[in-house]
Amino acid sequence: MASEAPNAGGRRIQADARTSLLSYLDDGRPLAIDESGRRVDRNEFDHLVGAIAELVYYAAATSQQPSRVAVCIPTSVAYLASVISVWKADGIGFTIGQDTTAAELERLLDKVQPSVLIHARGDARYAGHGIVVGEVDALGRPIVVRHLDGTRKPLPLSPDDAWLAGTSGSTGESRHAVLTFTALEHNIRSTAELLQLGPADRVAVFTKSQFTYAMVQMTSALAAGCDLAIWSHGVGTGKSLWRYLEDVRATGISANPTAFSMLLRRVSTRSQAPMRYVMTAGQALPHRLVGEIRQAFPQAVLINAYGCTENTNRIAWSAVSSSQVSPDQPIPVGRTIPGVEIVIGDRPPHTGEVGVSGSSLMRGYLDDLRTPDDRIARLWTGDLGFVNKAGELVLTGRVKTVINVANEPVSPEEVERLALTVDDVSECAVGGVEHDLLGEVPYALLSLKPPGGDSEQVVARVQNLWKTALSPTKRPLQVRVVADSEIPRTQYGKIDRRRLKELLNERSEGM
Repeated sequence: MASEAPNAGGRRIQADARTSLLSYLDDGRPLAIDESGRRVDRNEFDHLVGAIAELVYYAAATSQQPSRVAVCIPTSVAYLASVISVWKADGIGFTIGQDTTAAELERLLDKVQPSVLIHARGDARYAGHGIVVGEVDALGRPIVVRHLDGTRKPLPLSPDDAWLAGTSGSTGESRHAVLTFTALEHNIRSTAELLQLGPADRVAVFTKSQFTYAMVQMTSALAAGCDLAIWSHGVGTGKSLWRYLEDVRATGISANPTAFSMLLRRVSTRSQAPMRYVMTAGQALPHRLVGEIRQAFPQAVLINAYGCTENTNRIAWSAVSSSQVSPDQPIPVGRTIPGVEIVIGDRPPHTGEVGVSGSSLMRGYLDDLRTPDDRIARLWTGDLGFVNKAGELVLTGRVKTVINVANEPVSPEEVERLALTVDDVSECAVGGVEHDLLGEVPYALLSLKPPGGDSEQVVARVQNLWKTALSPTKRPLQVRVVADSEIPRTQYGKIDRRRLKELLNERSEGM
């Protein structure tokens, strides 16, 4: 029989999976954290976690289910402490990104209906929400814990559920993947073991906190007893980030290809940091970037990884060798991590959609679950690939409609739906156009209702709406007004996404 533990509201939940993960994270004692030049040791960090957890307990005291806690903190010591405090307070967390607009925030809060908010003091987006329970100082950055009033709809959550991770899902629609403590611990352990992390390492993290991988990076280092170097100013700071990596003597970094391209374009020298590994994931690894990374970090092992939020991030990985870098072939993403299985469509070894199952897989999408016992057996990722003769997975493309902007998934349907609320718009079609730095960017075609009106004014109204309701990465970079007949459609009258993408990429130079 699983052990039980009371939480703040008098509820009793099964504690085995939660306790196992927290114990695993607590085992890595010799930890020091540097946040942009300010340091905290393990005892100070544990005190911070305890202080936040106490406030979360109090704020969630009237919740009937394991409390849902929104963590609205950028990448920092406070973010990591807040994540762990949610688990210690028997809560289920989810992250709200720093780029989330007021309109997106309201939709998100209405969907998940949290009972607790954790945010940085001074963030005006939360000023009118709930009651302030207390504040905690985190390296000179006060964070606020709020209780949100109101009756909450019941959700089919289980005692093993740990995090509601925002993702585009396999459909391209914005959804929440229900990640479990069991899956998190498995993926965190696998990451720490595959990278051979230990007390001699100093792992640098600059991934945005809205990505679940930021949490996995930090907790993997925490569990392995590494030092942790957190850069809270983003990759756009370029030379400052480069100097920081050298100053803290970082031994490992992970980021998507866009982030590495942005960083390396701002420097022209070899890094003096004793880098042991450089991991890239989230987008196809361009061949040109392999050489740039090796020139910047000549002693480091370059790892090309594959993952998705629904699998608690990591699926497969490969140490990139010279023989793998052929200009006419994608660079393999390697073999699966332990406990993860993949299948390729129904006709291996041919190219097909990649399906994932195993120990790291989410329980399901929140909207699809009906009971706390529901669990999917396999996820079809929407990625196309095949297994080569060496037994390594090679990705060749995507069947999803989602647009991957610097590893931030953008749903074209969401952008289109907003445009169609403008009176004079007859149709809107949004697709991804290739971009050297960001991978893809959204472009849009608009057709107008008869008699057409002033097209420039209509475009301006649509763009103003997007600016109000959408975060920057979701807003189309270019908009073109066309005849309705120019928007490609299937035989069923729906937008033909494949032909649209081809059309937009052909026309992108003239838009």
